[in-house]
Amino acid sequence: FLLCILHLPYIMVDASEVADEGAQLTCKFVTKLPKELRVPEAALTVPANLTRYGLSQIINHLLDLEMAKPFDFLINHELLRGTLQEHLSARGASAEVVTEIEYIPLQLPPSPGPRTPHDDWIGSLVGGAQGLISASYDGAVRCVRSDGGVASVFVASARPLKALAVGGLGLAAAGDEGCVGVWELGPGGAVPAAPRQLVSLRGHTDAVAALAFSPDSALLASGGWDRGLHLWRSADAAEAAASGAPAPAAAKKRRVGKAEGAEAAAPAPVLDASAAELAGHTGAVSSLSWTREGRLASGSWDHSVRIWDAETGAGVDTLTTGKAVYAVAAGGPGGALAVAGAEAPLRLWDPREWGEDVAPQRLRGHAGWVSALCWHGGREHLLASASHDGTARLWDVRASIPLHTLAGEGKLLAAAWAGQVLGVGGEGREVVTHTL
Repeated sequence: FLLCILHLPYIMVDASEVADEGAQLTCKFVTKLPKELRVPEAALTVPANLTRYGLSQIINHLLDLEMAKPFDFLINHELLRGTLQEHLSARGASAEVVTEIEYIPLQLPPSPGPRTPHDDWIGSLVGGAQGLISASYDGAVRCVRSDGGVASVFVASARPLKALAVGGLGLAAAGDEGCVGVWELGPGGAVPAAPRQLVSLRGHTDAVAALAFSPDSALLASGGWDRGLHLWRSADAAEAAASGAPAPAAAKKRRVGKAEGAEAAAPAPVLDASAAELAGHTGAVSSLSWTREGRLASGSWDHSVRIWDAETGAGVDTLTTGKAVYAVAAGGPGGALAVAGAEAPLRLWDPREWGEDVAPQRLRGHAGWVSALCWHGGREHLLASASHDGTARLWDVRASIPLHTLAGEGKLLAAAWAGQVLGVGGEGREVVTHTL
């Protein structure tokens, strides 16, 4: 069987893939791909030292494709990294039984995209209707188009911005000023050049570090350096916005980018009491993420991640990390929770098993602290991370090592997906993009 592969003129074969044919195993290939990409599910005997590359050659031979396609391989829902023999031995699996191997398309490296310069560090990124939305230490919010241009920009604060969130209520932004501003979005969720500030949410006594709308946008969570974690009802904020017009005041002009005349918003109606304050953290609340079920995950510098029932305000679980937490992201396979912070490895918890006595999966690849995490909206196993080591990493969490390492600019503080575009930014004062 292997000889016929070796003699196919259009397949390049690495000699290391077939150098030792002594150990063999029996396998069958399965897939969820379309019918034209399915091979017969008959058992085949193959060398045990084959890696992904050699298995991909076999699939291409069986499919008899005019142009070879690269494939990746799963054994018991784990990606093959190394040889078949190594994979099975490490998991105590027997090579004496038929091994079922699922093949899937290989995730190719993203293509480098445009870079968008900013006037100061980038504190936060989110995906919006027009592309990426950035919050900068210069106090400005910018909407970055896919071609790298800036669709709109407005001044949200006189002090550095550290957090953004987009929901049904509008665009929320916050930072060192300590209050949360909410701005009205345009048709289709577009960010206007001069949006109307709907309301100012005042409950924190120090800088705000994290914002997150609930899946139904009924609640906005905010966390900050005062150790506070507040829940704001969108209905309350909308009522406050409708209750009175902003107090008359001359808007301050400020230089933003190369454009003169971007104006700071006039004072907005104030909501000074949150619907609930969730008490428990003893350090800064640095990151927030909602689960699919509507529970809230909060990461803190107190070395913990807490899971909250938003309806009752009760703590459901506490996950201890031993390091300050900078980023949490819920939404992976099965609602997995990714956690990162003042260490290089990422941690991944299965929500069906989390608790103090459950060891998380660790993803290793960064050489510095990890400051941001974001799941791809359409591919549940795909996770991106941004680090102080100046790189972003793309992970398929069915393996513990990264798929690809992506260039950033300086220490990275933020990351977000906008469709198939990943944006990262930080002290380099650029939004750097990569496209799948």
